Amino acid sequence: MAVTVEPVFPPQVLTWEELPLLTVEAELPHWEGRRAFCRYYAAWGRGLLDYGRRVLLPQLAERCRRALEQGGMLPLTTAALRSRIVRETEHGVSICTELTGPWPYRCRGDVWAEGLPVGVGECFPPHTPWHRRLRETAQERGLVLHPGDFWLGEEGLLLPGSRPSGGYEVVCLPYDPELGPLDPLGP
Repeated sequence: MAVTVEPVFPPQVLTWEELPLLTVEAELPHWEGRRAFCRYYAAWGRGLLDYGRRVLLPQLAERCRRALEQGGMLPLTTAALRSRIVRETEHGVSICTELTGPWPYRCRGDVWAEGLPVGVGECFPPHTPWHRRLRETAQERGLVLHPGDFWLGEEGLLLPGSRPSGGYEVVCLPYDPELGPLDPLGP
């Protein structure tokens, strides 16, 4: 199994009145022979490019008009999706993707085992109170966890969380053979 991170398209420079205002980049996973996997990430990259054209460029153009009127700085921005392979075994892969741009930093994760996506519930033994464990962890840290955006590292299950007042943190739940999380990727 060879999962690589590759550009979905060359960096796209979006312009307004011949001024380069926005660069859109997407470096996302590619898994040779797994069409659904590759289409999923390629669509995500193309979606960012479409969002850049439809939403971000008009916003930046307006800021640019105001800056030119007031003699200020031009709003040059990059919007990017960049993935990294956190863990890869013969059974699957764990991926973390960072989204950067003119918005608060965000990261999300995906876990794929045997070519299929893995849900967070599959990482816990049946009939364990894992929902409560996530809720208690979130309360302890003052976070809103995003359990759909997890990934697996060597040390445990990693969950991104945001603070209602702003800010971002990644929480690690160490592997535990009784309570979970378990490691669906195996050793």
